[in-house]
Amino acid sequence: MFAILKVPENVVREACAAVSKPGSEVMPANFNEQTQIVISGESEACLRAVKWLEENYKEAHRSMELNVSAPFHSSLMKPAADKLKLEFQKMNWNKNNVPYIANIDAMEYSAGTNPDIIQSNLFEQAYGPVLWTQSILKLSDDTLCLEVGPGRVLMGLVRKINKNIKVVSMDKEDSFAELEDLIRN
Repeated sequence: MFAILKVPENVVREACAAVSKPGSEVMPANFNEQTQIVISGESEACLRAVKWLEENYKEAHRSMELNVSAPFHSSLMKPAADKLKLEFQKMNWNKNNVPYIANIDAMEYSAGTNPDIIQSNLFEQAYGPVLWTQSILKLSDDTLCLEVGPGRVLMGLVRKINKNIKVVSMDKEDSFAELEDLIRN
């Protein structure tokens, strides 16, 4: 996987299409923010896409290889997604109680969504692109987001997409106090 910085989406898509061939494909995997798209796929195809950009996109840009263990959110993850789907079928699923935006299609799903649709969205997310930018753009300026887990990467991405959205990282010692202050005010 490579993070491609400061290259328009259409050019990243063109690079991936130009260098992909059967058995050696690369595709956009994460639309992190307007100036950062991650590509994923077969290693050699990723390198070809980076080289294609160097040769064909003359504006200032950068490519950074990511230290990851697999080609996440690419078609190469379909076998793992198929195993995940089998595990999903062993579980009891309920309708959701709150609406959500699925990163696989950046669509809002209302409370009470059919559990089969929720499962399908999660299944497709394992091998499909993360439409983070498109999903965050669906949120209103007065949205409060919580980043749960280590680090503050998502906080930074949200701020680049829409600086009006408030993000609280739960990875800070005072995060609960910050959240409580926001809810009271």
